[in-house]
Amino acid sequence: MCTRLGDALDVLHQRAGQLLPPTIERCHGDDTLLWAPLGRGNLVTGHRRNAVTGKGFCDRPLAGPNPEALNECAPCRIHWEDAELVRQMFTLPQMQDIARNWGQQDLDVFADRAPHPHLRLRGDPLRGRGR
Repeated sequence: MCTRLGDALDVLHQRAGQLLPPTIERCHGDDTLLWAPLGRGNLVTGHRRNAVTGKGFCDRPLAGPNPEALNECAPCRIHWEDAELVRQMFTLPQMQDIARNWGQQDLDVFADRAPHPHLRLRGDPLRGRGR
């Protein structure tokens, strides 16, 4: 059986090596992607996008991704580096602690569904007084 499994894995590996991944655009959430300013701006200089505001870290409105940009806006880079430092030092460890302490929740299959309006229970404490 191990020989057949090894042969099957070899065939799969060969087929996978022949596949070409599709060419896709980079995700707009990619931190390495530089953006073009809105309007007639300098397309040689790219700006880092602040995901919270949708503007550049230099507070410029952005039109869209500019993967052809050769340079990076200095104010954007400085503000992005500061934000990234805060994210790595404070936000990520806090989220990791929350995830680590998150208890396993056993849910029933129908626990997240709203009850049928005609099937109200009398005196249900979650819905107030019974009718």
